[in-house]
Amino acid sequence: MQDTCQVGVRSTSPDAFGELIETYTYGAPIACGLGPSRTFLSESVNADATIVQDDRTIRLPTGTVVTSTSLIKVTHRFGTKLVSPEVYGVQGTPFEGPSGIEANCRRVMT
Repeated sequence: MQDTCQVGVRSTSPDAFGELIETYTYGAPIACGLGPSRTFLSESVNADATIVQDDRTIRLPTGTVVTSTSLIKVTHRFGTKLVSPEVYGVQGTPFEGPSGIEANCRRVMT
């Protein structure tokens, strides 16, 4: 796996008015692999007319704790640090595949 990710764990706490606020705490950087989605595909167009693939399958090492409420922040692609990390929300339940844990994800704007 040539990319680097951090898995974000969701927690909630009430604000001063009793409304629940979601926060994410990211773990240590781990090896991961970004690939095209195998189940669904969504694209968006940036202001400069480039097409961005919003749906991905992200492979993570076996034993990584990731759930349907996790966020995955991609910080490096092919060993190169991204200027702006990409954040993906896990869609559905991650599963163990032949290359480790696989999670179907959709890009979220932060």
